[in-house]
Amino acid sequence: MTVDVRHGFQSSVPDALDPAIVKPSHWNSAHLIKADGPTVLGLIGAGPAQTVVEITPTGVTPLSLIWNGANVVWSSVGTTVLADNSVTDAKLRDSVGVSVIGRSVNTVGDPADIVAAADDTLLRRVGSVVSFGVITLGMAPVNLWTFAKLQQIAGLSVPGVAGAVPADMAAITAANDGEVLRRSGATLGFGTVVTAGLANANVTNAKLADVAAATIKGRAVGAGVGAPTDLTPEQALAIAGPAASSGFFAYNSVTDVDVTGDGTSFTLDFDAELSDVGNEFAGDTHTPTVTGFYNYGGTVTHLNIVIAHTVGQINLVTSNRSYLVANTNPGVVAAAAIWVWPWSVFFADMDAGDTAVVTTQISNGTKTVDILGGGAATPYTYFSGHRVR
Repeated sequence: MTVDVRHGFQSSVPDALDPAIVKPSHWNSAHLIKADGPTVLGLIGAGPAQTVVEITPTGVTPLSLIWNGANVVWSSVGTTVLADNSVTDAKLRDSVGVSVIGRSVNTVGDPADIVAAADDTLLRRVGSVVSFGVITLGMAPVNLWTFAKLQQIAGLSVPGVAGAVPADMAAITAANDGEVLRRSGATLGFGTVVTAGLANANVTNAKLADVAAATIKGRAVGAGVGAPTDLTPEQALAIAGPAASSGFFAYNSVTDVDVTGDGTSFTLDFDAELSDVGNEFAGDTHTPTVTGFYNYGGTVTHLNIVIAHTVGQINLVTSNRSYLVANTNPGVVAAAAIWVWPWSVFFADMDAGDTAVVTTQISNGTKTVDILGGGAATPYTYFSGHRVR
């Protein structure tokens, strides 16, 4: 701006030739106004007919010439001088890349750049400091995330950690029908329930598979290892063997000649069998394989009895004790020359591996007494027994 100061009256008199005097042209020309800088000329206050003065800035820079409501003064620009919305983005100072302007700490002060140093970070307040970073647990209120917000996973699966060490969750998938989620060998997964996964005494009879009538669950002899099947009574007895059933019937098939009469104790010969459940009878002897109580019985038929044979004894001899089942005078039947004696012993206690035999002893005569034998249809001398419990 050019300041042109002239007199209000302009002279029309021509200049004189004397250079030492003020001429009319000097009066009429623009006058030079000088001042000590930096300064401006102006009216400080309000109102008419005021004197133009120098308005000189003092103090720190930068300053601006402003009207403070009473005077024109030099001053720093405050917020009251700026009109709303007058500072554009271009007028703001430059910031570093990927940042926002703000104050990160919890105190009053100048703003600064808050920089996002890495991708996938958010502007958040943690520990009373505003910065860029990841979401913390405290930023998610309880029940904030819905199922729809979670990452989708494969069908027929659940999210979890299958191993025994901390790790990111992944889908644990049920690959087949009938599988349950269980821990097996320090690994979580879907599969069948193993024995260790069942509490003792927890499977009721109702939960077992139905069985056919008159059968039991088990594995038949010779079937090998495998799932239980329905067993018939015969198959069950084959498994239990002697433990389930034990019994025998043996007889003397050939007459034994001159075995007693003179006091000789003779162990009766039972060389043939009608039955032997459990294979416990051999060599005239019953040898139980299971400890228990046994019922024994039989008949001994003697031939060639004479009056002199006045003492006759029959014994069941076992490992635990001897049972006297006959003690009489067979000579009273000398006219018939035959002595038939049926006998029995109930609840004889036998241990597994014990033995039981039958003996006869005729005394006071000569050794002429025979033991009558017979066939399977007519066994005259026999020995039988079975386990009762």
